Amino acid sequence: MLLLLAMKMMLLLLTCLGFSFDLLCQSTFNPNDSIYKTIPQSVDLRPYMTPVKNQGDRNTCFAYAAISLMEFEYKRMFDVDVDLSEEYLIYLAKSDKTSSLNEDDNMVNTGNKMQQGFLLEEDYPYQPTWFAAGYPCEGRAYDGSDSTVDRRCFSHDGPDKKTLRKAFKVEFPLLLDTNFELSHNIEILAKEQKPIVFLFPCNVAEKDWPSSGKINYSDTVISPQKENCQLHFTVLCGYDLNAQVFYVRNSWGKDWGENGYGTLSFDDFYKFAWSGLWHIGEIKERKLRLPKRLRNKL
Repeated sequence: MLLLLAMKMMLLLLTCLGFSFDLLCQSTFNPNDSIYKTIPQSVDLRPYMTPVKNQGDRNTCFAYAAISLMEFEYKRMFDVDVDLSEEYLIYLAKSDKTSSLNEDDNMVNTGNKMQQGFLLEEDYPYQPTWFAAGYPCEGRAYDGSDSTVDRRCFSHDGPDKKTLRKAFKVEFPLLLDTNFELSHNIEILAKEQKPIVFLFPCNVAEKDWPSSGKINYSDTVISPQKENCQLHFTVLCGYDLNAQVFYVRNSWGKDWGENGYGTLSFDDFYKFAWSGLWHIGEIKERKLRLPKRLRNKL
């Protein structure tokens, strides 16, 4: 598996330099495969997702993707929109000195951090980047390359003791799906009805995934601004076998795509899906607790 991940890393770096590869660890879509005869032609989990949010000018896609999985579970189980705090998850990840300050590395330990609990958005709201003009870390290296930059520039100060008392825990397994097969991920969406976090190359400096939401990889996305080819977490939340596309939830606000959702072709998934794909394992209802103040909404 380590060799496989190393191969994918090398291929992704070459992709960002203008090369194109078909990754050997995946299979292309063949509508005649027997597996597709046993599942629905389409699955759409978007009605069970909470409203799309906007990460703004902070590279915090890992937190928005992970939190959307938990909000999905609450909405599907209790039919209520629970707005969880991404800022708290960012704090848990970034204040941990064993974790990377690079945003795209943080999904590796996000599962463990989510075990520590959640806060509601109203208790600990999302904050502007501290690297912006007028904030404490103005002018410092934003990408984590400068080890002298205070870790609080990335994690912020965290909630006070009064706010922390409002935190609540959920016992669940956050699973790392190490199978990159196209059909395997379609099966998860079809049979387990679970959205899947995935990592993709994206020219995030220009945010040039088309505003229509129809993600179509080309030279304008993977290059020519090669230095801007980075990785971005989004969420697979359905598919259409006839159209051969996944439904994708982004974290760039409702103005991107259709209310924050777009589509990604099976072919581009086959070529560019990168790193681990995550989904939440089975959660028993008795373990998915709602904060007291939200129970009256049920």
